[in-house]
Amino acid sequence: MTNIPGLENVIESIISLFTAPPFSRTLLAIKTVFVIFSLYFLAGIIYFASKTHYLQWLYGEPITRIISKRPYGIERVDERWKKIVEMFQSDSESNYKLAVVEADALLDKVLKKIGYKGDTLEEKLQKIGEDVLSKPNEILSAHRICSDIIRDPSYSLSREEAKKVLLVYKRAFKELDLF
Repeated sequence: MTNIPGLENVIESIISLFTAPPFSRTLLAIKTVFVIFSLYFLAGIIYFASKTHYLQWLYGEPITRIISKRPYGIERVDERWKKIVEMFQSDSESNYKLAVVEADALLDKVLKKIGYKGDTLEEKLQKIGEDVLSKPNEILSAHRICSDIIRDPSYSLSREEAKKVLLVYKRAFKELDLF
């Protein structure tokens, strides 16, 4: 590599040109104009993104739900749980049973979506540690009651027993941060 005579002087004169007070004031004015334009265009992007349904189409949910940082699809779980509670609030034993079966199916579906492998809910619950669900044995007992309801249509289920089972499922959903 060869040294070019006077190169250091040229570089110093270019640097001093940009750092000289009149030019630095001009650069500050240019920077300010560009910052204002950038903020204007950013506001436009945010405005048009909120008015169109492109982000909803892209992500499958409205942007407000995405920004709230709730897990994907949680509104569907909320809607299904509300239907389960409505079934339970009726005075029919068959609706209590149906509410328990629906809660069990919902938990199975949620665990599958989260990524727990297994053909049955029991297999999925065996793979879950107590750091995820504090009382997997209670959930397993509730699942057995659900299995009994499915196997034996004449299975007798009181309102109090159905309430206890649904509370077990509700606690499981809370521990999974779905409520």
